[in-house]
Amino acid sequence: MHRHWLLTWTTHGTWLPGDRRGSVGKFRDRDGQIKPHNRPGESFALASEALATFAKDQMTSKPVFLNREHAELIVAQFQETARFRDWRLLAAAVMSCHIHLIAAVADDPSPSSVLRDFKSYCSRKLNSQMSESIKWWTKSGSTRKLPTEQAVMAAVKYVQSQSNPLLIWIDDGYSHDQSIA
Repeated sequence: MHRHWLLTWTTHGTWLPGDRRGSVGKFRDRDGQIKPHNRPGESFALASEALATFAKDQMTSKPVFLNREHAELIVAQFQETARFRDWRLLAAAVMSCHIHLIAAVADDPSPSSVLRDFKSYCSRKLNSQMSESIKWWTKSGSTRKLPTEQAVMAAVKYVQSQSNPLLIWIDDGYSHDQSIA
């Protein structure tokens, strides 16, 4: 039995809480109640200049923007991680400030552990190629279960249609083009 997941995460410091684009996570609303904005179908947390400024002031390192060389290393590491874990990588899109990845995983591991494995192995690979070790990713990310083949196909189409990608990779079983961009 396989579970399919659409995993999404951002690079460090490029999409902070309070961002004008909205953000996901758990935030206090205007009434002071902690409200989650991190489930499929829920709205993003609204933009807040004060929250964005606060988040930026808390940063201890510069924002990370990926380039094509990073993207090639990342996708190669995704493929290696999937092989090592006996998972199937279906699609990946690497943009300068965020990543989308679709994986089929055997049994039923925690989606947060699947996300953690992809992120940590990529960090190790990137750091091994750099002169210094840096913080590449935000703390967590989005883990969306894809319960049907139609949901998987829609997610692959979504990944494939990303604007301004550095690299898009789609498994041959889901597209005629294995590498786009």
